[in-house]
Amino acid sequence: KFLPYMVRTFICRNGLAIFKKSGTMGFEQYALSQLNRWNISKEGIEKWIPFFEGWALYCNTPPTVSTSGKRLPALNSANYLHHYNEFSALYENGQFQSAISSDQPTFRGLVVLINTRKENLDSLANKMSIGLGCHRVVRDINAISEVDMIGSMHRNRGGILCVANITDGVKNVRLFAKTFKNAIYIVMVGCSQNEIEASFVHSESVGSNRKEVLKTIGISNAWRKCKCNFVAEIPMNATSEVGMTEEEDYVASVMKKLKESSDSFQTDTRPGMFVFFPAIPGSGKSSLCHNLTTDALGIKSRKLIVREGDKTKGKFYPTIEKDILDSPSSVFVADKNVPPASWSSVSNICSNYRSMAVAVLPSDTEDYRIEISHDDSTQVSRSCVFPFQLHYLAICMYRVLQRAPGSHNGKLDSATEFACMVVVKFYCLYRNVSNSKVSENIHKMGKSRNAILRVPFFREGQLPDLPMDLKQVLDEAVNLQVLNDLNMLAVNDETMKQMEVKLRSHLAEHSNFLVGLTAAEDYSRQSFLDQFSNKIASLGDVHEGARENALRVNSQQSKSKKIMDMRQVKIASLDVSQTDVHRIMNELAKEYFSVEEFLQMRTSDYINDDDAKRSARFIQATHCTFAHCSGLSQEEMHSTFDHLIGMQLEICVTSLLFNDLIAALEVSIPLTVSDDSHTSTPQPCNRFPHITVWCGQNIQAWQSNLLPKQVKANQANKVELKKPISLRGKFSFWYEE
Repeated sequence: KFLPYMVRTFICRNGLAIFKKSGTMGFEQYALSQLNRWNISKEGIEKWIPFFEGWALYCNTPPTVSTSGKRLPALNSANYLHHYNEFSALYENGQFQSAISSDQPTFRGLVVLINTRKENLDSLANKMSIGLGCHRVVRDINAISEVDMIGSMHRNRGGILCVANITDGVKNVRLFAKTFKNAIYIVMVGCSQNEIEASFVHSESVGSNRKEVLKTIGISNAWRKCKCNFVAEIPMNATSEVGMTEEEDYVASVMKKLKESSDSFQTDTRPGMFVFFPAIPGSGKSSLCHNLTTDALGIKSRKLIVREGDKTKGKFYPTIEKDILDSPSSVFVADKNVPPASWSSVSNICSNYRSMAVAVLPSDTEDYRIEISHDDSTQVSRSCVFPFQLHYLAICMYRVLQRAPGSHNGKLDSATEFACMVVVKFYCLYRNVSNSKVSENIHKMGKSRNAILRVPFFREGQLPDLPMDLKQVLDEAVNLQVLNDLNMLAVNDETMKQMEVKLRSHLAEHSNFLVGLTAAEDYSRQSFLDQFSNKIASLGDVHEGARENALRVNSQQSKSKKIMDMRQVKIASLDVSQTDVHRIMNELAKEYFSVEEFLQMRTSDYINDDDAKRSARFIQATHCTFAHCSGLSQEEMHSTFDHLIGMQLEICVTSLLFNDLIAALEVSIPLTVSDDSHTSTPQPCNRFPHITVWCGQNIQAWQSNLLPKQVKANQANKVELKKPISLRGKFSFWYEE
């Protein structure tokens, strides 16, 4: 009951400042970090994120008048509640949900609207940003960065619309045009010579200064000569739409051209992977990452990026974001220690670019609990838990001390004055993070299904107890560091030196014991490569054997492939038998009275055809949509689904959602196809994988996408199956007529 208040106040209100400063992406990162901080479940996060995406869309172009006709104040933290209530009502009615609908096209690229006074363009900018589905409106062209340009070309971020004075920003756009020529569109509004001269005549500040007029006309010509996708001209009076015929509607014509050009972008929309190491120095991560290649990992069509933290200039996560933006489907390996304080950065990256978070952890780790105490009797001792046992800490310190002086890029080797205590400090960054919490946090990262790779660190068999003197000095070092971290003890350099000397002495004394605890490096590396390769395969890269098998099974279809390729694919679908769907519905009717009543009231609808949109009808061509042409280009459709066409997939029906307007079966999708366990299944673009069963009068099948929200708002019913029911289907393309 308290969560809606927290969402409204601490995310929607407090996030306005972040939205204005960092745009949609920054706001969504903030919202996600807040939900994680409140320990909201993965399922809860998935339900709330579309709401925040919608709120960001609303904030891009907030209305000035409510749907009831009341004037709305300016959107800010003081007046946000008026807009929040307006947005909530609109959202419940299905608006501002384009960010979660796979059927809604999203413009990609940068549109620059230019006028002698950019204030004249506010109304037009709002209209075009909504019509194009832009995710961000910018009013300072010089504030656009290279990262913004890269992001604007990807569907998971969306296009940018910028309003600019004719005298501003042409230099910045020309610089971007060197790299992003095809993604830049210039729309000059009221910029003809006559219109420019007229604007100066009516300007009180400039008057009829001829030099300024000629300068502005010269700059307008510079805009026209910019190397970009295209330059369009719109007369200023055409933006009013008063008395304009359809042929004369310049704005509609330009928007149509923008959409068509944007749809031609061939961007890779597959989810990527972000591999990271929640570890401490000396854990062996660099050995695992050494000489990683696409061949070794079986990567066929993705980019492999390995970045070593100690060699990356500047802040690590902002720096690598450009790499991921440039290739969002890449497999990215962060060769650095990633303690809990950095997990939010990993989560944000995975959320923004739909990447799978893959954590690499040592196998057979156990929680270690220690009582932190102080010589001062007035201090109360406290218990702390760590996800790694002391054996792990000791081995990592020993490995760091084996590094030759000056050999480490991060300047942590045997010559480092407090080398052992630096490792202890990293160990203590995991204070009160148990193994169960590590796993829980990793699986909550981003918006994708995540994974943990467990790599052998210790030799097989039971770990022997640490020698008592070694355990005691390790406990002392951890105790000292925790007291220092909690400001319970002022630790000076002399104390640190004494502890460093004790640690080095005991580690050297028990070196043979520690070496005997660890698994062979080759064995650990091979285990890592095997698990890593399998996880990459789950992303959906085509297995060569599966491709050959699919071509063999569909040999007859392949003869007409050239003819088929010339046709426009509308959707990639998993077609299921209408008979099987009705059988499932009848089974549910026997068990649930609400379903029985629903079917009895609609017996006459069975005779109506699919094409009778004005009549209530049961869907005859029952299917689950995996991708729509508005969400993927034709090349992406074929590259993702060609090898699957004709192959079978067994899915599970998990629930029925219905109301008086529409009904659909919710389904879960397995990771591999039924015909070949090596072939990964692309996940549906829709967040609500389903099969539409029945549509009411004048209701279209796509409206079933709204059912989950309607269930939440008590506008629809949901029947959860006690046991999922299997249903078999076959992949196919549906073509435009």
